[in-house]
Amino acid sequence: MLHSLERLTLFMMPVMLGDSPLSGKTDEHDSPEASGGFSPIEFAEKLEGLESQFASLRAQLETLQRYAAVGTMTAVVAHEMNNLLTPLLSYSQYVLTKDDPALWRKALERNVRRGDQLRRLCGNILSTSSNGERQIETVQIRPLVEELMEVSGRDWTKDKIATHIEIEPGIAVRADAGQLQQVLLNLLINARQALRTNGGKLTVAASVKDQCVTISVIDNGPGIAESDLPHIFDPFFSTKTKDAQSGSAGLGLHISRSLVTQMQGTLDVESTLGQGATFKIELPKSDAELPNA
Repeated sequence: MLHSLERLTLFMMPVMLGDSPLSGKTDEHDSPEASGGFSPIEFAEKLEGLESQFASLRAQLETLQRYAAVGTMTAVVAHEMNNLLTPLLSYSQYVLTKDDPALWRKALERNVRRGDQLRRLCGNILSTSSNGERQIETVQIRPLVEELMEVSGRDWTKDKIATHIEIEPGIAVRADAGQLQQVLLNLLINARQALRTNGGKLTVAASVKDQCVTISVIDNGPGIAESDLPHIFDPFFSTKTKDAQSGSAGLGLHISRSLVTQMQGTLDVESTLGQGATFKIELPKSDAELPNA
């Protein structure tokens, strides 16, 4: 059972049990019916109901975090869409004044390329905000990271951020593509915010060991204080300044770890203040044999 639910159960147990024998009292006149408490069967039913409610709330939090990531990305994407549309329209208007079929063809080809960029930007937002059923499949890591880096919004170099992808083609994991995309997008957004003030270097790497693949998102930003590390995945905890939070509720990393855990993986962080941070996602290799696959 999840730790949060265990704490909730322990907190509510005295109230739920009332003066029943389960509460520790032995007065022969006390009974569940007289005291307003619950019998063991009723307690089990109440606990099952709480577990169901907790699962529902967790699903809602995952959806809200996904929308928060979309909102952050959309603010940046809107600027980039304007950058794509402005030259597209200007060039088209110019070409229309010329009686030159070769120039028309060139303009059409250029506009198709820009239109495809816009389509991928919109498609990434839609896929991130979708709330479909989880589907475990083979996911190629490098193409997924390349797409996220390309369509996650504003050009990284404009923020003086040098990006590197150190992932060998062919490395794949068993995962839900949409959920893994959401987790990586959240880590990339966090890294951008950490590096945006002074610039820096962002590296996404992957390595294979035994039956596992480790995906590392590494930045050389301000890092995380040692006192904050134990709480970095706690719900509603954030190390960002008020301006950098942009409405964030501090749920991104908490939900990301939950999603990775659902895919039978782990999400951890290593950081030294002033020396950047490394977030590591560990997932089963695509051909890994899992007992409960």
